[in-house]
Amino acid sequence: MTAPGVDDLDDVRECLSRLAFAFTGLLGNKPDPVVAAARLWELAGIAREIGELCDRRAAGLCGGLGR
Repeated sequence: MTAPGVDDLDDVRECLSRLAFAFTGLLGNKPDPVVAAARLWELAGIAREIGELCDRRAAGLCGGLGR
């Protein structure tokens, strides 16, 4: 049997999908520097969101013991 929460990673999966889509859009469109900077900030925000989700999920799996 799988630990509770391991199978339910839809929120992380959705963020990873958004990250991949945003990254592909940045590479494929060759935007001007201002648009590129905005896209990079968007990528950074999504990456932070992924980190927070993973930290919360990991803490939940190990009973809040932390790293």
